[in-house]
Amino acid sequence: MSAKEIKALIEVGTSLGYSGEELKQFLTKERMRIDKEKERQEKEKEMEQERLRTFELEKISFGK
Repeated sequence: MSAKEIKALIEVGTSLGYSGEELKQFLTKERMRIDKEKERQEKEKEMEQERLRTFELEKISFGK
């Protein structure tokens, strides 16, 4: 995460009333959630690329 993203999370956490250890836990959970979401999106993108490759290969195979 960039410093700008972390700063935004800190602002959100403090606006929700978190401070000290609670704020630290909030940041940790949110960073983990964001990382998991990015990972899920990357896997989804890879799967879509694989489907497209498979489709193109099938198209070439049936075209012969």
